[in-house]
Amino acid sequence: MLRDIRQIIRERGRMSLRELCIHFRIDADALEPMMDTLVRKGHVRRLEGGCPLGKATCRGCVCAEREDVIAYLPAGVMRRS
Repeated sequence: MLRDIRQIIRERGRMSLRELCIHFRIDADALEPMMDTLVRKGHVRRLEGGCPLGKATCRGCVCAEREDVIAYLPAGVMRRS
């Protein structure tokens, strides 16, 4: 499954934790340890914070859920402004 996660992130360029959970039909609590493994091995990068709607002025909102503000990028891809 780690290989599949890595592949879909490479293909799409960026995916939120929620998107990954939906795609793989798995709970965030089960997926996060796998994502931690991929981050630790240097296969993906983890981004936290920011607005899930992409609003540049947002500094985090009380209505956003954890799964929406955690995203993953393929290793070596720089964060877009």
